[in-house]
Amino acid sequence: METRNACSWKAPLVELVNGQQVPSDSREWLLECEARYVLNLPTKADRYALLDAIEKKRGRDARMELHDRVMQLHFATKEREARNV
Repeated sequence: METRNACSWKAPLVELVNGQQVPSDSREWLLECEARYVLNLPTKADRYALLDAIEKKRGRDARMELHDRVMQLHFATKEREARNV
């Protein structure tokens, strides 16, 4: 009987919007998931309110990093939609 422990577990690979494959427990995937969450908020005001809250909790650099990722994801999604029309 093969014994496996937590140390032998490897996170599965996931694909970022840019096509890069990363482990599902990576910081890159965390940022993309967070950016997707922000983009799925119903209004622009909601999105900016969340970014403001993140800035208060994590600092300006974290806010800007997430904002940049949100914009990157937004434009990549628009580009993909345009190609599929």
